[in-house]
Amino acid sequence: MQTPPLILCVDDNQTIISFLVNYLSRNGYRILTAFDGEEGLAKMKEFHPDLTLLDLNMPKMTGFDVAYAAHNDSELIKIPIVILSALSQAHNKERYELKNVYDYLTKPVNPAKLLSVIETTLKESKRLHA
Repeated sequence: MQTPPLILCVDDNQTIISFLVNYLSRNGYRILTAFDGEEGLAKMKEFHPDLTLLDLNMPKMTGFDVAYAAHNDSELIKIPIVILSALSQAHNKERYELKNVYDYLTKPVNPAKLLSVIETTLKESKRLHA
């Protein structure tokens, strides 16, 4: 794990990205952004972030496609993914049950819950890949 941890935020909504960048950087994280699934997957491959926050409905490549591509890559599967989506979790449960998807938060996300999930996910991922 990098110090401070590097989080890749992948979302096509500029307002969400701005919130994540501001909020997470104030809480000690380094942030990388991508505005569609293709760019997000490319940045996962290039930078190997400690965690990826991933929207589902995006142009070019959906978040589901990114998660599956990462799941099927021997290096990228080690990067934990937390889904941030306006879609309900129950509706998509069968589509996100992958080893690299650690949690699913529905937008609008509670900031304190987001930090808690990030911290827990980073600790769990570190333990699993140590």
